[in-house]
Amino acid sequence: MLIFKDYLWARIRDSILLYWVVLVVISIVIYAGMIAFTKNQQLSSSLRVAAYTVHETMEAGEWTLALGHLTKLEENGPVFNIQLSDTRENQANLTGPFGEKPFGIGSICRSQFVADGINLKGCMILVGGGEATTLLLFVMLASGLFLIVFKAFRSKIYAFIERISNELKSIGSDGNIKSGLNNEIAEIFSIREYILSLINDAKEASKSIAFSQLSAQVAHDVRSPLTALDVVVKDISDVPEEKRIMIRNAVNRIRDIANNLLQHHRQATVDVENAASSCVPSMIMGMLDSIISEKRTQYRDNPIKFDLNVEDNI
Repeated sequence: MLIFKDYLWARIRDSILLYWVVLVVISIVIYAGMIAFTKNQQLSSSLRVAAYTVHETMEAGEWTLALGHLTKLEENGPVFNIQLSDTRENQANLTGPFGEKPFGIGSICRSQFVADGINLKGCMILVGGGEATTLLLFVMLASGLFLIVFKAFRSKIYAFIERISNELKSIGSDGNIKSGLNNEIAEIFSIREYILSLINDAKEASKSIAFSQLSAQVAHDVRSPLTALDVVVKDISDVPEEKRIMIRNAVNRIRDIANNLLQHHRQATVDVENAASSCVPSMIMGMLDSIISEKRTQYRDNPIKFDLNVEDNI
């Protein structure tokens, strides 16, 4: 079974090796580009000087001296395949080519104007023995530095990985930590249930207020016609006394019901106001903020996030 720390170490090691290879390849490409640019400049400069010298000697009629300059160019410099070509006669070679191709990788060739219809051509190796040796030394030096730095930091990297692995194991297997977390989570859920019960009580109180307001409205609507009935009962002399008493008792009963409704409304209003004054939302929020802050401080080293979310309509 693959251990987590070994897997992580293998991935980090492979990534470092890949980055090193990419860096070396990029360095080689940059170095080769610099060599090509330098060799191109060197070849162009050599051909310009040689072309000027040949042109001057040809103007003086010294062809033998011009040929000597071309031979000297081949002997003293890295230019090879030196030749004079007459462009007026199907690019026939007037002299040369001088110089054999030396050992190396790749080559560049240039042509330089000498006189009307005459060009001087020459070539140069891109990567010769000196450049190849320099490139090899560079790769060896880079590899040596990489191994030194890698070995120097290997123990620190592995120690860091092992510490992460141990932390993950402790979170997953330590019974005390899991037990403590379970207790705290249970405590948080109990607080949540208490808050929900307060919210339900507030909703019930709201319903009670609505019912008491309806009762007060009904009582008010009933008491108004009762006053008119009292006046009518006093003036109905034609009705027998027994029936007048029954009507008066019914009116009084209706008045008692209306008064009871009003009394219930007043009592419900007082109870709700007392409950609201004893459970102010700002006090609840302050208590919750204190508890959440305490738990954040207590478990700041564990991967647990405590958030307090309160709906706007609460």
